[in-house]
Amino acid sequence: VLYGLLAAGCFVLAGFSAYDYVLARRGKLHDMSLNLPDSLRERIKGRIRASRSAFVGGAFVSGLFVSVVELACTGQVYLPTISFVVGIPAMRTYAIAYLLVYNLFFIVPLLVVLFLVAYGVSAARFQDWLVRNMARTKLVMVGLFLLLGGLLVTQLVHM
Repeated sequence: VLYGLLAAGCFVLAGFSAYDYVLARRGKLHDMSLNLPDSLRERIKGRIRASRSAFVGGAFVSGLFVSVVELACTGQVYLPTISFVVGIPAMRTYAIAYLLVYNLFFIVPLLVVLFLVAYGVSAARFQDWLVRNMARTKLVMVGLFLLLGGLLVTQLVHM
């Protein structure tokens, strides 16, 4: 049942990502469906601003807050991936390695951003890059969700 629900969820997310791709191509980024609501975005920004002077403690609290709030976004890929890997007995021995690889691909871009910020790349420049590449990003997400959904359906068929 879980695989079926996760596969259906992946296909729904692929549909939303495809819709967002079309909107991004038209320059309507604010109308996309898979965005954090403005109210949550503002809360995240406010929390980060409030913690600026507290350094390590503030960074930890801000990071924890942002992670919890954005779980709906980051968990979209993580939960189906874990379910797929754990569901295949032959792959269980490799599950930790797969999760490490997944987390590496999740964390490396964050480290790249941190490195670029440390060397003077502005938030405006990041935003410009994101806007220019949003359609491509959404298209990659369509492919990823279709792949995960297909893998989960394949797993269901072989049960």
